[in-house]
Amino acid sequence: MKEKLLTLEIPLNENLYREQLKKFFYIRWKKGLGEIKRSIIYVSVMLILTLLSYFGKGDISTLYIILTTILATILYVQLFQFFKNKKMYFRKVDETLKECKEFNNIGFLELTENDIFFKNKFIEQKSIWKKTNFEFVDNLFIVNFENSLQSFLFEEKEIGKDNFNKLISIVKMYSQEKN
Repeated sequence: MKEKLLTLEIPLNENLYREQLKKFFYIRWKKGLGEIKRSIIYVSVMLILTLLSYFGKGDISTLYIILTTILATILYVQLFQFFKNKKMYFRKVDETLKECKEFNNIGFLELTENDIFFKNKFIEQKSIWKKTNFEFVDNLFIVNFENSLQSFLFEEKEIGKDNFNKLISIVKMYSQEKN
């Protein structure tokens, strides 16, 4: 028989849930946002060079115009993808919250020596520890199951300081940190 290390009841807090998912979205897009910032810098530099070349009547201005157009197109595609994904993500968050409020959704988290199990009225996810990883970003403790696209987000204000510290220590003991 497997020993239960921790069992938590996690009530739905709509504002906290939205806040967590907003943080999670930007955490996952951190690399993409860095690329967008670099693209903005490149386009700005190329635009300045193009204008300087154009007003200086240099022969190379056509090359600058072509490069600036290409970089601006890449920037546009990156921005389009970001805002499209953001819109779809938050639409899905709103739909999920609407369903959760309808059913007064309460989640349950159970940690044993062998596995971790999360359950609510909509999902049941279970994973063994070696297929589980975690990361800690901006006061948000994120637990990921390797066999699922689902991530579980926890904050101290959601489950209390003692339970939060127990959760972190158990997950750190049995799983590995995300690379």
